[in-house]
Formats: sequence, C-alpha cells, structure tokens
Amino acid sequence: MKEPERFVKFSESNIYIKNIHHCLMIIAKEIKRVCEKNNIPYFMIAGTLLGAVRHQGFIPWDDDMDFGMFRDDYNRFIEACKTDLDHEHFFVQNIYTDSGYGKFYTRLLLNDTYLDYDYISQVQSKKALFIDIFPYDSVPESKILRKKQSMITSFAMRLIKKKLNYGIVCYTFGGKIELLLEPFFKKDTIIKMYEKEMQRYNKKLPNSTCVCCSNAGEGYPKETLKRKWLNELKMYKFEDTEFPGSVLYDEYLTYFYGDFMTPPPPEKQLTHEFEKLDFGPYKLESNNK
Repeated sequence: MKEPERFVKFSESNIYIKNIHHCLMIIAKEIKRVCEKNNIPYFMIAGTLLGAVRHQGFIPWDDDMDFGMFRDDYNRFIEACKTDLDHEHFFVQNIYTDSGYGKFYTRLLLNDTYLDYDYISQVQSKKALFIDIFPYDSVPESKILRKKQSMITSFAMRLIKKKLNYGIVCYTFGGKIELLLEPFFKKDTIIKMYEKEMQRYNKKLPNSTCVCCSNAGEGYPKETLKRKWLNELKMYKFEDTEFPGSVLYDEYLTYFYGDFMTPPPPEKQLTHEFEKLDFGPYKLESNNK
C-alpha cells in the first residue's frame, strides 16, 4: 500500500516552516501537560527524536511531530483528555471521535487552523494542524504469527482508507483485489478486525521482546521495535522545552536512519507540499510580509 504524497525542496526562505513549528510546539506542550498531570509515560519517536538528538529541536525541514505510548498508557491518555484537555483549543481525533477519520492512531488537532494535502483531500474528517500519537502493542516472537498479524492489520487499513476516500494506491495484484472487497465490509467490522488483531498479544505477552504500531509511518514489519528502546526514557532538549525519548537513541535511530548524525544532502531535504494551510490566530507576524 502506498500513500501518495507530494514534497518540495526545503528552503531557508520557506515562510511556512517556522509557523508550522510554532503551532506544533503549542500542541506538543499540551500533550506534555496532560501526560505529566496524569503520570502517563510517552516518548518522542522517528524524526522528532532525531531532531532532538541532532538539532535539539526540529529538523529544519521537518513539518510534523510524532509521539508514542504503550497501549495501556495510550488508553489512559485518551481517557485523561476527556477531562483534562483544553477542548477550546484542541481536538482529539481518532476513529471513535471523528467518523471520517481512517487511521488507527490518534491525532491531537489545533483548533482554528486548517491543513489539507492530496492524500486526504477527499476525506470528510476534521482537518487542522496536528501531532500524531501512536499506540504500541506487544507482538509475538513467531515470524509466522507476525506475518499473520501484518496481513490482517494491513488488510483492515486498506479497507477503511478505501471506505473513507483516502487517496491510496495499491501496486500489487493482491492489494487491488482486497480493495474490491471493501463494499462487503461495514466500517465497524473493519475497526474491530484491526483492533482485535493488533492488541491480541498484549495480555498474553505483556513483556514481549518487541512491540509494534502497524499503522505508523513505515508499517509492519519495519515499525516492529525492541521494547527496551521505548522502556527507559530520559529528557531531551527540544526547542524551548524538553520531551522524553529513548535512552538507547543510538540503537533506535541507527535502525531507522543508519548514520543519523549526518544530515542528508540538500536535494533530499524535503518538506510536504500542502494544498491549503491556514494558521488562523496562530499566524506569525513574519508570514504577513
């Protein structure tokens, strides 16, 4: 399954990047506030952790942030947001709070902003600047059982995205056949299929060697991570605050990026091309020039 995205070469003169970073920090600090108030562990992942380690903040051309939580902590966070989130300024978006949203993780949206791009242009969900929050579940040691889990969860992800008009493209014959089956599955059935399979081993294997969020960026099996990478955390400077991340950042980042301390060449420093971006009341003065 391929999620089509358009990118443009990063430029220091890009007037939107600083404003995007400004908005993302507002959201991130709210996640931090809710988690710290309720003693909920959470951690930076992917490019957010890389940015913290290499830049002490955002990768200059990066336009998103990602956090992760183990499933029980993720559920506690969702519950805590019902009472502790600043609902005037933020919205918890997931498959249960937004009928048009088709991903199996949560986004915290910044109200009064707007963000649209090609992949979600036909999706009837709330659109705003956001931060992704990924739940991590136990996975079995057996390669056969992991393959089964991957096949079922990937099937469910394709079905729900097709049903909700996400702009997905399948290049394999099998993937194309699966998409033809979408009309025969109800949305609730697809959700139950994914959630049951992804959480199947949490009680059976609470201390599994590896965990996974199959709906994260690289998908199953790449997003299958060693539990120890996410268990022990420390605080990292990130712009004007701090967020927790793996003590074993070297292992984690090498796994994803190889020589992570060496930035890519300028031609590979890419940022998303958005169809519409509105910062609302969070528009910085420099963007008026």
